[in-house]
Amino acid sequence: MEEEEQEEEKKKEEEEDNNLRNRKMNKKKEETDQDDKNDKQKKKKKSSNPLHWFGLLVSPSLRTSQEHFISALPLLVEQVNKIKKLDEMEKKYNTLQETKLALKLKNTT
Repeated sequence: MEEEEQEEEKKKEEEEDNNLRNRKMNKKKEETDQDDKNDKQKKKKKSSNPLHWFGLLVSPSLRTSQEHFISALPLLVEQVNKIKKLDEMEKKYNTLQETKLALKLKNTT
């Protein structure tokens, strides 16, 4: 009986040691994962402006075209949203017209 108890205690100690080792390994993995994320974010920040892809000396026309595109983009989004609203209103109008005709036909008969 004493031998079995000693063996169980040894197993428990070994499991605790393994858990501690695993914790240390998990911490190291988390640190490397965060380092990788930080590196990816730095790379994204560096390449955020596509003009840098063309080198240091970029033509002024390319810069102005980029500025025009940036300024036009919100206007295009706004325009698309308005078009969607108009389409919804048109559908609503058409359904109302149909119900109006149906009511007129109902009243005449």
